[in-house]
Amino acid sequence: MTSEGDQIMLQIRARYPVILVRSWEEERVLLELRSKVAKVGVWSCTKGLIMGNRKIDDTAEPGQVMAHILGQDSEQGVYVLLDFHKFVGDPVIERLLRDAVRELLEGFMHGFPDFHIEPTRLRHLDDGVLVEGLITGTHDGDWAGIPPTGRPIEVPVLGIFEFDRDRLLCEKVHLDMATVLRQIGVLHPAS
Repeated sequence: MTSEGDQIMLQIRARYPVILVRSWEEERVLLELRSKVAKVGVWSCTKGLIMGNRKIDDTAEPGQVMAHILGQDSEQGVYVLLDFHKFVGDPVIERLLRDAVRELLEGFMHGFPDFHIEPTRLRHLDDGVLVEGLITGTHDGDWAGIPPTGRPIEVPVLGIFEFDRDRLLCEKVHLDMATVLRQIGVLHPAS
């Protein structure tokens, strides 16, 4: 597997909820994923969602596939949404994505009830603010299907807040989920 492929696999092992892959070599990326991951679902706006060789009913529309993936009946696996970025401006898709982020944060807060972010540095930009910080907490609750380990975490985090004058346009938070998983003892460093 390529170094890019290795990076994607590390992100999958680290349970990243969303991984953006841009490639003109769609088939090569899908072949690599299928060779390493047991269940890969592939969605396109022309075929809907296909898990293995099975077409999933009522998933042709972007909102339908998002509802399926986020729903309780969704199968565990990796979902590849081809050309999905073109639908992100749709209000329904935007709301589904915001709900997914909220659920992700709520799950993190449940798994780490003493969760805390300590800002360590602020940098002002012409159109935004960068906030460096440190996330701390103890894994005392179920999180992402992982039972509590009682282990502490201490993970650097970076927040990027983009503004149009006084209006917040977007917020992006970057942290290394593999570090979180290593610190709670469920992901071992690759040899």
